[in-house]
Amino acid sequence: MAKLEVKVGQAWKDNDPRLARRVFEVLEIDMSYYPKGRAKCKLLSSMEKGQREIFYCRLDRFNGTKRGYSMVSEAGARAVAKKTKKKTKKKAGKARKKKP
Repeated sequence: MAKLEVKVGQAWKDNDPRLARRVFEVLEIDMSYYPKGRAKCKLLSSMEKGQREIFYCRLDRFNGTKRGYSMVSEAGARAVAKKTKKKTKKKAGKARKKKP
């Protein structure tokens, strides 16, 4: 399989069937890491037990094979929308009276 070029901002998914729901974005590429470099990644899908939000991946695993990662979207386009917290309005209630 042809080697895919990894860029900051791309979204990738894990091809391992045990982690098939894991989708992440490349934040930074570190070529000084021995021997082939690594990518700093941020999890975009929901976090499950044993997963971290920020983690590192070896660049040689970005190859599209069963034991690697497949590209979901190019840099700049988000594949998975982040969950946003709903803003709740605070209800105006009665002021609490201090006990004497």
